[in-house]
Order: sequence, then structure tokens, then C-alpha cells
Amino acid sequence: LQSLRTKASRVMRGKELVGDAVNEFERRRDVPVRYSRTLVMKTIQAMKRIEEIRQRRVRRLWVKRMMAVKQQKTKALEKELEKHPNLVTNETLKRIALENREKEEEKKKEKAKQSSGLMEVEEV
Repeated sequence: LQSLRTKASRVMRGKELVGDAVNEFERRRDVPVRYSRTLVMKTIQAMKRIEEIRQRRVRRLWVKRMMAVKQQKTKALEKELEKHPNLVTNETLKRIALENREKEEEKKKEKAKQSSGLMEVEEV
């Protein structure tokens, strides 16, 4: 349970921003720099700007992940409705679900006919 919270596992599951150029600014540099007031001011301004950029990129990554989750849930619900259209109380949705189910069954039958037709041709 503890291993689920490590940085490595978050990176593996795509929950962390990895390989981003913004992360390069955080690295520690061992080069001593002479104090300069303007340099310090520019550095602080740059740090604020970099943090804004990072927040936008993290947000974009999160939205992208949530879109994928939403699509998976939608597909799962559609499959569930195709299997059990009687669970739907709305008549319009029930009719649509039944029509989609019939279309899928027709497609399966056509594929079966085509594959059996190919086998017959090969045997001759």
C-alpha cells in the first residue's frame, strides 16, 4: 500500500509531469554567482513565471487524464446498456439502445457469413 504513493509509481501511471523542460530550472547548480540585485530580481520574476507555466502544464495533464477516464466510463456504460436495455427507464434511450444492439448483431452475422464464405472459396 505504501508503494502506491512513491514518485516512481506515480510517474509509471502517468500522473506526474516528467521530462518537462520546466523541471530543469529546479536543478541545483554548483556554480557560485556574484550577488547582483538585478539578477536576484530577474530570478524571482522568472521563478514566478515558471511556476505559472508549471501549473498550467500540470492542469493540462490532469484534464487529459480525466478525458481518457471519462471516455472509458462512457464506453463501459454503452456496453452495459447494450447488454441490458431493460434497465433504462427513458423510452427513447431504450429504443436507441435496442437499435444499436440489433445493428451490432447484424454486423456480427455479416462477418460470420464473410468468414465462412472465404473458407468455402479456399476449400474449392
